[in-house]
Amino acid sequence: MPNSIRFGFSCFLMLAALCCWTDRQSKAQRPQELQPSRFIRHSETSDTVVVFVHGISGDSTTTWTSQNGAYWPELMTKDKTFDGIDIYIYQYQTSILGRALSIDELAENLRLFLDTSGVASHKRIIFLTHSMGGLVTRAYILKYQRRIAERTAFIYFFSTPTTGSELASLTRLISRNPHLGQMQVMTSEGYLGNLQRQWLDADLSIPSYCAYERRATFGVQVVTQASASNLCTKRLDPIDADHITIVKPSTENDTSYLAFKSAFLEAVPKVVVKELAPPVQPVQAIEIHPTLKPAYDRFSSQLGKPRALAQLSDDAYQAEYDRAHIVWIKPLLTIYVLPFNQQQRKVIQQPDVWTRNPDLFDDNKLRRMFKTPQGKFPPHGGVANMWLKDPDNWKWLGWRSWYCRFFDEIFYQDFDGGIVFGPFHTLPTQTDSELLAVLNDGSWLKTKGAASPAPECRQIPDPFPNRSGRTSGPK
Repeated sequence: MPNSIRFGFSCFLMLAALCCWTDRQSKAQRPQELQPSRFIRHSETSDTVVVFVHGISGDSTTTWTSQNGAYWPELMTKDKTFDGIDIYIYQYQTSILGRALSIDELAENLRLFLDTSGVASHKRIIFLTHSMGGLVTRAYILKYQRRIAERTAFIYFFSTPTTGSELASLTRLISRNPHLGQMQVMTSEGYLGNLQRQWLDADLSIPSYCAYERRATFGVQVVTQASASNLCTKRLDPIDADHITIVKPSTENDTSYLAFKSAFLEAVPKVVVKELAPPVQPVQAIEIHPTLKPAYDRFSSQLGKPRALAQLSDDAYQAEYDRAHIVWIKPLLTIYVLPFNQQQRKVIQQPDVWTRNPDLFDDNKLRRMFKTPQGKFPPHGGVANMWLKDPDNWKWLGWRSWYCRFFDEIFYQDFDGGIVFGPFHTLPTQTDSELLAVLNDGSWLKTKGAASPAPECRQIPDPFPNRSGRTSGPK
């Protein structure tokens, strides 16, 4: 029998087995009976937390439970190595064949639970992930890297399909589940290709440990060593288990448990005994930047306390479309879409892969590409890139009216309730300035800026202009 036919037949058998296994799981534990996201152990004084993130067809209980009933998070509560460490289990609804949130949507869902539970406020965060849970974690950290990345002590990826899985590519033929579509074998234009480029571009210093499965699951290697090891920065652990049992240690001496424990001992500094620790110095209040203070004075009840000092963006962009305002801040790697009609739509925070395609900044070529009507301008830059990839979700913006580009003149500051940007133009021909606040609830606000005029509105089509001769804006 040819290898391709043998592989396809094996994948078919495995898919059937996985469906039966998923069906048994659902019967044994109905969705309404699933344990929600929760702390297994929580102390108000702990500054470190381990977050478990399961994968596709898993849940917060069965994913981590071995045949003898041992539950990985509970094993850690009995291990002195993890004394004083908070343990949190993230739960989300997933299915192989049913409807589900996309990986990016799950990243937002993870953010919601970690913020509201207090997990995200820990000084040190550790992620223990299985399969697709590793992709969800990467997407989450990329979206919120400015406040999460520096506090992520390390991530342990167990059989994460970083470059995709052939099984997902095959299963996608009979399922519209977005998980499977995004986990197909990586291509340059696919989801995993974009995620890989964003992760490398971010140049994060987060230690990444990985493990791969040594045994086939129902006769098929679900995640190969090559896929499981991609983007790892630390050692790679082989685990003599299949894709399902790799995260089900039955004792503290199982290889998977020891692999994570070893990474923890290496990456997390030993806890200093409280009696020997120096006295805690009072924390100074974080200042509100003068440029952004008008927005904070008006929206302080919605914004809450500042999380960090204001930052000056070396490159920023604003644009007006028929139905929304667009903001791009280079260090945040995010396109913010602020709809004018907030009753119909919420703010979109789209992770941006900075495109080097000059055609997406050339209005003449873009007009022909988008068949733009007279008197209007085509979508531009990152928005044009997104529109071409997913027109159903982007063409509602309508046509561009104008845009401005800024260098070293736009500030941003993160607060408990959202983020503030500015100063921006009200119109490109006017010097009146305004400040924009994007709130965590998906809404946005604006108010007049300080007495100083808005920075110069530059309409530069070149995505990488020569800035050596420019004058700096106000600091």
